[in-house]
Amino acid sequence: TPTDRLALSTEFRVEALDFDDDLPRPDEPWDTLELDTVTLPVTLNYALPGRGSIRATARWVNQEARLVQLGLDEVRKPEDSFWTFDAEYAHRLPRRHGQIAAGVQNLFDEDFGYQEPDLNQATLARERTLYLRLNLAF
Repeated sequence: TPTDRLALSTEFRVEALDFDDDLPRPDEPWDTLELDTVTLPVTLNYALPGRGSIRATARWVNQEARLVQLGLDEVRKPEDSFWTFDAEYAHRLPRRHGQIAAGVQNLFDEDFGYQEPDLNQATLARERTLYLRLNLAF
C-alpha cells in the first residue's frame, strides 16, 4: 500500500480449458475445443476523504482458442491480446448501512475477440457498459 488512502493490487491468472472432442462446447456456429487464457488485472483504489472511494482497473488479456465447425471438420485457432479499462466511484452509506456505486466497464469501448469460459456468466463487457449498484446491510 503506497499511502493510507491508496492501494494497488494485481494478480496473474492462467486458465487452460480442454473440452471433450466428442462433446465440444456449443458456440454457434463454431464449437470450442480449447481455451488458453492469461489475465493480468491491475487495480488502483483511492479512498476519498469522507465515505467515497474511486477504483480503476486495467486488465490485460491474452487468449488462444481452438474452434471447430462440426459437420465440416474445419478448425480455426483464433488468438487475441488486448487491454480493457474499468472505473468505479463508490460511496458508503451512513452508519455502514451499505454502499452505492456507479461505474463503467470497458471504458474505451475496446473491440476484442474473446471466448468466454462460461457462456452463462460473462466476465468481460463486450462494449462500454455503465452500471449502478446498491448494496444494503442491516
